Amino acid sequence: MKRMVRLCAAGPLLALLTPLPAVPQQPPQDSQAVIRTGVAEVLLDVAVRDRRGRLVRNLKPGDLEIYENGVKQEIRAFRLAGTNRRRTELTAAPAPPAGGAPVRASRPMPLHAVNLLCFVFHNLDPINRTRALRMAESLLKEEFPPNTLAAVFTLDDYLAPVSPFTDRKQDLLAAVQQAFSGRALNFDQASVAVLTANPTMFTIDVLVNMAAHSATVTDRVTGGEVSKTLVPRADVSMSASANASRGFRARERVDMAHVTGSRAFDQIETMVSQLAQLPGRKSVVLISGGLLTTGDPDAFEKLMAKANAANMTVYSFDPTELDEITDTQAAKTALAQVAAVSRTQTDVRRQPSLSERRQQSRQGDALEVAVRSSDMRAALRELAEGTGGFLVANTSEFNKPFRRVLEEMEARYEVAYRPADLKLDGRLRTIEVRTRRKVLIVESRTGYFALPAKPGGDALAPHEVVGLALLGKDPRPADFDFQSGVFTFGGDPGRRQVALAFEVPGKALTAAQDAARGMARAHVALVGLVKDGSGEVVERFSIDAPYEFALNNLPAMQASRITHAQSLSLPPGHYTVETALLDRTGGRASARAFEIEVPPAAAGLAVSSPMLVQRVEEAGGGNGDPLSYQGRRVVPLVTPALDNVSQPYVYFVVYPDKNRTDKPQLLVEFFVNGQRLAAQTAELPPADPSGAVPMMVSAAKRPGLCELRITAVQGDARATGSVRYVLPQMKAQAP
Repeated sequence: MKRMVRLCAAGPLLALLTPLPAVPQQPPQDSQAVIRTGVAEVLLDVAVRDRRGRLVRNLKPGDLEIYENGVKQEIRAFRLAGTNRRRTELTAAPAPPAGGAPVRASRPMPLHAVNLLCFVFHNLDPINRTRALRMAESLLKEEFPPNTLAAVFTLDDYLAPVSPFTDRKQDLLAAVQQAFSGRALNFDQASVAVLTANPTMFTIDVLVNMAAHSATVTDRVTGGEVSKTLVPRADVSMSASANASRGFRARERVDMAHVTGSRAFDQIETMVSQLAQLPGRKSVVLISGGLLTTGDPDAFEKLMAKANAANMTVYSFDPTELDEITDTQAAKTALAQVAAVSRTQTDVRRQPSLSERRQQSRQGDALEVAVRSSDMRAALRELAEGTGGFLVANTSEFNKPFRRVLEEMEARYEVAYRPADLKLDGRLRTIEVRTRRKVLIVESRTGYFALPAKPGGDALAPHEVVGLALLGKDPRPADFDFQSGVFTFGGDPGRRQVALAFEVPGKALTAAQDAARGMARAHVALVGLVKDGSGEVVERFSIDAPYEFALNNLPAMQASRITHAQSLSLPPGHYTVETALLDRTGGRASARAFEIEVPPAAAGLAVSSPMLVQRVEEAGGGNGDPLSYQGRRVVPLVTPALDNVSQPYVYFVVYPDKNRTDKPQLLVEFFVNGQRLAAQTAELPPADPSGAVPMMVSAAKRPGLCELRITAVQGDARATGSVRYVLPQMKAQAP
C-alpha cells in the first residue's frame, strides 16, 4: 500500500495565496502623436505647396494620383479644407452603375496629418528676451488646430529643445518661462549698441612752439558713441571708457563680419537640418531680434530650398517694439561713419594716425557691413517669404498674425478613396501621393497599419507603431529571449476566454542607473496581434510599462521575471499570435509568432487550464477577466523551472454543470517523474454568479518532473486538467 503524503508544504490543500507586492502601476500616458488606423474608406490629408512654400489653392481631383502599396486608387471625394476656417463641399462620389448593387456604406478611416509647431527663440538681447517671452505666452493662449503638437527651442550654435512636443499648454508655458534661465547679458553687450557704434580710433595731435622750442602732444580717442535716437530710453553709459569698449566691439564686428554672418547662417541651417528629421509639416515661429547673413544669395537660396524640401514653413516674429526709424537710423549712422572716414582722406594738411589709415584701408568692408547689418529684418523677411511664411515686425499686435499661421497650418486637401484588396493583416500599407504638376511639393501620411476598428478609438501610441513595424520585418529581431503561455477558460456561448502570458527574464532588460538619486529604471513595452486562419487580425493588445526602483534592488530585479498577461475572448478555432517585446531603455527588441488552438467549450462540467502562479496583483482584473481572483489579478508563471525556495501555487477555474444537482468535488493528484505520490479530495465551494469556481491551491515540491493533476467530479461527469513543473535536485550537504 502506497503511503499518502500531503500535497501542501504548509496549510490546507485549498489554501489562499498570500498576495505578493504588486508591480508598479503604469502612469497615465502623456498626450503625444498618434497614428489613426481603420479598415474601410481612407480620408487622407494632403498639403500641397509650391517651390516657395506657398499653399496651392486651385488643385482639382485630376491633379493628384494616390498609390497604395504601389496600386493606383480611385479618388472618391476631394475638397480644400481649413483655409480661413471654411470648408468646401465634397465632390460627389460616382454613382453606382444602373441596376448594380448599391455601394456598401463603410466607416471612414481618417489619416489626419500631424502639425508640428516649433517656437524658436533666436538672437535676442536682454530687453527683447522679456518681450519675446510675453509674446510667446500670449500666442500660446490661442486655440491650436486638431492634431497639433508644439515644442519650444532656443537656437544658438545648435538647436536646443526646452520642451518635448506636446499638446499640453501648461507644459509649453512652463518651458517658455524657463527658456532663458541662464545668465543674462548686460545692455552694453546687446547687438543694437554694437551695431550703432563707431569703431574706436586713436589720434595723436602734436603742437610745436618754435619760439619756446617745445612741443605739446595730445592723445584723442574717438568712436563707440551710441545714437540716442536709435536706442531711445536706454540707460547706457556715455563715458570715454564705455565708448572705447563699444568702439572696439564695433571694429571687431567689421573685421569679423563674414565670420559672424557665417555663424548666423550656420545657426539657421542647423535649425533646418534638425527639424527636417521630424515627420509631417513643420511650422516654425522664429522669434528673433534679427539675422545677419554672409550676403551670399546663392547659399541663402539653397537654404530656403532645403527648408521647403523638408516641408518647413518659417514665420519670423520680431519682438522689437514699434519704431519706424530704427532700421533707417541705423543705416544712416553706419553710413555717416563710413563717410567721415572717407573725408579724412581729403585732408592733406595733417598726417593720419595708424588707426585712421587702418580704418581707411577697410573702408570698403565697413561699407558692406553697414549695408548688410543696418536692416537685420531683411534676412528674416527673405527666409520667411522664401518658405511660404511671412514677417511680423514693427507692431505690438502679434495674435492676429499668429491666427493666420494657425489657419495656414490647418489648410489642406481632404482626399477620400477606398483601398483595393485590403486585407486586415496588421501590416503597413504605404501611401504615395503624386501630382501631375511637377513643380509642386506634396506632403501627406506615408502609410497606415491595416487593422480592424477597436472599441474606444483607433489611436496607436508610439510604442505600438514601433511594435507593429517590427512584426512586419523579415527577419524579425531577436535581441533577447522571452517565453509565452496560453491558458483557456470558459466563456459565453460560441466564444472562449483565453489568457496569453509573456515572460522575459529581468536580466535580459537594460536598467538605467542614476547613482546620484540611488534609483534605477527599466522600460518594457509589448505589442501583440491575434490572427485567424485567413491571416486577418481579430484582436490586438499592448502594454507600455516603465519601472523605477531603488538601485540596491537591481540584483533582485535582474533575478526576477517580468510578465504580462492578456485576457481575450475568442471563438473556437486556430489562431496565430504575433508578439513584439521592446526593451525601450536599451533600444532592443524581440518578435516572434506562435500557433494556438482554442477548442470548443465542453458541454457540462469543465475545468480551465491550470497555471502556475508567479504573483497576485492588488489591482483587480475587472468583470469578465478569467484571471480575476477575489478582487485581485493572478499573474501566470510561464517558465516551468522552479527553484527550491519559493512555494509553487496553482490557479484554475472549475465550471460545474448547472443542469446537474450533484455537488461537485475536486480530486488533486501529485506525480513525480510519472509516479503518483499523493492524492486528496475536497468539496468545491459554491459557484460565483457567473457559474465559475476560481481556485488557488499550493502544490508539493519534490526534485524532478512534477505534475499536479486537477480532476473535477460531478456525479458521473469528470473534467481534468494538469500543470507540470521542474524542481532541481537538492545539493548534498557536507557531514
